[in-house]
Amino acid sequence: MRIALPLIGFKQPPSDGIQGEIERETLESEGVSPQDFRVSSMPEISASGGLRTISASMILLSTDGASRDSVDPSKQRVGLSFTLHRGSYATTLLREFMKPRDLVKAGF
Repeated sequence: MRIALPLIGFKQPPSDGIQGEIERETLESEGVSPQDFRVSSMPEISASGGLRTISASMILLSTDGASRDSVDPSKQRVGLSFTLHRGSYATTLLREFMKPRDLVKAGF
């Protein structure tokens, strides 16, 4: 079992309870409605909404060890191999591996 949160879109019904209140308040404060996610002139960029898990677990993580980077020999590189569940994004996981130790100092 995994916890999921709603992705706002023109087909996604509002959540119940406190989560629904948060969604409504956020949309209202941003001046947005779920129907704004329907773009009739370009349907391919419309967002119908849905649910997305809030965490992603790696399956079968392996590395090929650290070695000198061929593009910048003053740096090290490491190769990673992993599998994620459907709906999870590798870029999100890789960001966690690569983010600086001090986010504020790095300008985030």
